[in-house]
Amino acid sequence: MFDGRWGEADLANPDFPALARAFGARGERLAGVDALGGALKAALAADGPTVLELRITVDPPWEIYTLLPVEEVERRTLPEPLELRRRERVREP
Repeated sequence: MFDGRWGEADLANPDFPALARAFGARGERLAGVDALGGALKAALAADGPTVLELRITVDPPWEIYTLLPVEEVERRTLPEPLELRRRERVREP
């Protein structure tokens, strides 16, 4: 919440495989990453387009990075040598 107002919304994705079928394509929801290889082979062998849906969960703290200055995000995510190289590059005339 920001200044008494909501700054985000809960969004729900549609049923992508059902949408694909509604438009004449193949649509498949995969149970997990292990099913991806076989599903890709079948999709590439199919006559026409295929939509594959693999649901994943992205756990926080991903949203915190939108609230931080770029330098702080780099400090938290980049390995030290990359940070040092970046600083050295910025200092060069």
